[in-house]
Amino acid sequence: MPDAFFRQFAKAKGAWVATTVAGEDAAFARSLSADRVIDCKAQRFKEEVRDSDLVLDLMAGETQDRSWAVSKEGGRMVSTLAPPSEEKAHRHKVSGTNFMAQPNQAQLGGIGRVIDAGQVRGAVARSFPLSEVRAAQRQLENDHVRGTVMLTMAD
Repeated sequence: MPDAFFRQFAKAKGAWVATTVAGEDAAFARSLSADRVIDCKAQRFKEEVRDSDLVLDLMAGETQDRSWAVSKEGGRMVSTLAPPSEEKAHRHKVSGTNFMAQPNQAQLGGIGRVIDAGQVRGAVARSFPLSEVRAAQRQLENDHVRGTVMLTMAD
């Protein structure tokens, strides 16, 4: 669930948050701040959500194309992968942008304050020593992972 942290940060800023997950992950998504959980295997998100101020796209491709329908006029689509189409943004009267966190003191300090306040929490699925990075990658590629796969460094 790559959006677990994004969802919690949005909630910490006062947003009402809807998310799509497989049905078996619904309770987990709710435990990490989702107000509305949409089962992506049984429901079409564009039929469940309307007039969103912000759509955070973590999938790109067809999912991004379907996401324009849930944005309200004057809203914004932010993608962490493929920059949203300027032509489609104009057609839907939405602004689109690409986002990647920057390793700077202000951003990291803000993230740290939200975490320290308990507004965002991690959900570690499994921890691997750095020497087992291949096994960690295999788990991400082959298994359904609920939470973060973490690599640890030796002391």
